Amino acid sequence: MKLLFAGYGDLRNVVQSLSSLPASYDKPVTMVVNDMDFDVVARNLIMLLILMSLEDEAEAVDCVLHLWYSTMIRQSHLDILKTHIRPLIKKVVKDMHKPASGGLIANTWVFGHCIPPGLDATKASVIRLSATLSPGSDDFFMRTMLVQKPAHRMGLDEYRRNGIMLPLGHSREGFQVPNPTYFQSGSWPLADQMKPVDGWLMSDVLSTSNGPAINDVNGKLYHHVRNKLTLFRHRFAHHECHFHMLNVHAEGMPFYFKDLPFDRIEVSNISDRGYMGVREVIAHLSPLLRAPQDNPHATLITLFMSAVSDSWTTKEGGKSSDAELLRASLYLGRPVFETTGPPILKSDPFYALIMASMQLVRNGDEYCDKYMTTYKFKNVERDFGVAMKEPHTVLGKWPLGLKIPPRQPGWKEEFEQLRATYSRGVERYVEWKKIK
Repeated sequence: MKLLFAGYGDLRNVVQSLSSLPASYDKPVTMVVNDMDFDVVARNLIMLLILMSLEDEAEAVDCVLHLWYSTMIRQSHLDILKTHIRPLIKKVVKDMHKPASGGLIANTWVFGHCIPPGLDATKASVIRLSATLSPGSDDFFMRTMLVQKPAHRMGLDEYRRNGIMLPLGHSREGFQVPNPTYFQSGSWPLADQMKPVDGWLMSDVLSTSNGPAINDVNGKLYHHVRNKLTLFRHRFAHHECHFHMLNVHAEGMPFYFKDLPFDRIEVSNISDRGYMGVREVIAHLSPLLRAPQDNPHATLITLFMSAVSDSWTTKEGGKSSDAELLRASLYLGRPVFETTGPPILKSDPFYALIMASMQLVRNGDEYCDKYMTTYKFKNVERDFGVAMKEPHTVLGKWPLGLKIPPRQPGWKEEFEQLRATYSRGVERYVEWKKIK
């Protein structure tokens, strides 16, 4: 089985895909992971090498988890980078030769310091906090906290301030070394509003056992990621797996893999109109999909994160309809249209809750159909010999959206859980297959 991840920022889907394979699957797996950002590719490569090269499973998983999510790491983690990983990478760099014209360009990593000279824990914290605690981030953070359960807010604020991925109450002693995979440019490389939990399915995280601290979301995430990394390591430790890490533009992928057909291709949201767009993605990547006579289940998966919002803005002029407001009021348990008393002011926290709820209850199908018409998805099917799969076979069209109808058991809990995440519930997936 051959899988291509053509535009992913980190290893989440790689880890999830490999660790989710049934134990009975014993055939070789080839995974090609590509991203345009060299720092992202380097981080992913370092984490894979740690998982592959360290004999102690618990030590490898712990090191990768903190390199992935913690601003500060232990000295033992840095020692792993110096003694286990740097020699592996130095050998690759030493053996590199100039590529032929049109080939991959070698990147040289300068060795001397894993951490930029002069950077200590205090200076690293200042760099990070200048982003996460900047006055400009306060409004977004307060809106984020508003939609969290009160018991979940403490963990979010704790991580915002110290940036160490550990359950609440666990000792932070020893986490005094700046994470070198974050601190290379002199500035904080991530968006100040990013929360680690937003990268995983919230229902899976919340169902993970964290002992008696049932409301410690980051603690649950800590154990969830550890479990996933452990399963991931077990898979390639006991089965034949091949990883190819690339740092190229997605449209150049056919140049390197024209003779390696894939059983599944995932492109994240580079199919959105603000990036490559659906036509360019299908034009360049669908030829890499395995032919239907060889694998009738071969699938290319595109994600459209802005399709609904783009079409809604165009059609509605950025103004929510009365129907959306009424649906939101049903979930919020309070009338949005006040018939008596003073009107709802924009300074009222309830107004912020209304705004945070609009997309969650939006009719995604209506606006996505309009988007597909605008960007001529049918022409894409015709021009490149592909078809949108009906029904989907890998994941649903709206896997992050609300599933439980109003007033059915669990409906409010589902709504509040979704509202607390980065997702708006209108992320639309489209699966494609070759038809010739």
